[in-house]
Amino acid sequence: MGIFRTLFGNREPNPEWAATLSREGYLRFLAILRRRLDREARPYEIDVAAGSFHFQDEPNKQFGLWNLAQICRKNGGRDWVEIIDEHIARVMNMQRSDAEFAERFDDAKHLLFPRLFSLDQSVEGSAAVGVCSAFHVVVCVDLQESILGVTLDMANKWERTPEELYSVALDNLWKMPRFDPAEFKHSEGHTYIVSDDDNFYVASQVLQLNRYLFPEPEWGALLAIPNRHSFLYEPIDGPISPLTVQRLIGLAHSGYVNGPGSITPSLLWYRDGKIVALDVDENARIVGPEEAQNSPLISY
Repeated sequence: MGIFRTLFGNREPNPEWAATLSREGYLRFLAILRRRLDREARPYEIDVAAGSFHFQDEPNKQFGLWNLAQICRKNGGRDWVEIIDEHIARVMNMQRSDAEFAERFDDAKHLLFPRLFSLDQSVEGSAAVGVCSAFHVVVCVDLQESILGVTLDMANKWERTPEELYSVALDNLWKMPRFDPAEFKHSEGHTYIVSDDDNFYVASQVLQLNRYLFPEPEWGALLAIPNRHSFLYEPIDGPISPLTVQRLIGLAHSGYVNGPGSITPSLLWYRDGKIVALDVDENARIVGPEEAQNSPLISY
């Protein structure tokens, strides 16, 4: 094995969070990250397998690298030093803001918004609420230069439960302007895609998808939330064909892989304010869950 590595190089694949980077790009990414963290003069550890880092004096605060790697890849190798530098600066700002907001709910309540995160990202210790089995929802504070996840410690000091904070965050989200969807007509129906590369709360709009359904169909809509900057939906006005399922899953998977801010590649179902992950077989047919039985989603 050593001879082959000498002749052909180490063929060890990148970890999953860096799968979209070349091997050279992955190693360059880590080198730039280490140089930037060294400037903080705080001992740190990078978990390359999990795709995260933490400072040794705060081991319970893990900072993910998946989104950062996706943003770097989209820039094609240019400006990585600047991108990573700005990211670490935001991380440090978040830590300072944590202390500032910990005591003052009245200052923070108008800045609360819900954000969606991939199941691969840990939300332990966060003000998270259960909305769907395919992704996490966390209440965050939207600061001018960064977004701070509300911790359970902060919620306790504010004497609010995560569910109470989520209700406030939804009220604030409702006041945010609605995004204009792009409509794509096809033989099976109409798919609507909502996308904005600059806004971090595009995906959060699915929590109030009734804003986009006029009127909301009896059986709701098929839904995909590939990343934080986009979502797509198709109103259910008749039986769902495997072609429709295949197309939506393909779009969801592509947006999830490319990111940034990957959320889920799953096909979802929105109905009456609830979001459910759908079970799809190898023939692109929806076969579950139980709530989908006796609905237009199931076609044989």
